[in-house]
Amino acid sequence: MVEPPQPARLARLLARVDPGVPLASGLCDACVQLLGATGGALTLLPTAFERLSATTSDETTLRLEDLQEVLGEGPGRLAYVENHGIELSFASDAEGPSALSVFASAATATGTSATVVAVPMRLEGRPLGSLTLYQDAGDPPIADHEAQPVADTACAVLLGSRAPLEQQWPDQTRRHRAIGMVIAQLRVGPDDALAVLRARALARASSLGSVIDDVLERRLSFGTATSA
Repeated sequence: MVEPPQPARLARLLARVDPGVPLASGLCDACVQLLGATGGALTLLPTAFERLSATTSDETTLRLEDLQEVLGEGPGRLAYVENHGIELSFASDAEGPSALSVFASAATATGTSATVVAVPMRLEGRPLGSLTLYQDAGDPPIADHEAQPVADTACAVLLGSRAPLEQQWPDQTRRHRAIGMVIAQLRVGPDDALAVLRARALARASSLGSVIDDVLERRLSFGTATSA
């Protein structure tokens, strides 16, 4: 029996997703399952403050995706910017490509070992985001020619959905609220507000999500009465 093409297999997997699961999350899980990865992330607009991202819940993915977000650097972003696949393997003593040197150094400093493959999510050849796949170190990397049609199909599904933004990307509302609060406190633009949040996460050696939580819960303010 001839195996159906990757986009058709992705559509079948997506049809089995619980209707209550946000579209981006269900699509991310389906991509990871189809390509045999241990974890992954779907990201639209990875260089902008409006960055939309959905990830699987495994520890390595969460750690490395947050690191990409805090540093503003990583294989997902590079795949989007350069519009081609990026492969990165590292262990505790490995060095990454020069374009990812900060990310690779920070990741290996945490003791993380993984193989990462990122491909652009494209519409008519134009990159609009990236699909990043994580595997255990030592596993054969997923080939670009296998991941690319899946990423492009995922892009078309996301852009073709009529669901409200908050239903597709539920975490985005919290992100925008936190950025808005920093804008109001410091009277800066959205990009600068996000840079402030990232800098605080770096300074505290914590995740961006935890900083956003602290801002929203008013445990952290960047006004005159700034909290630690």
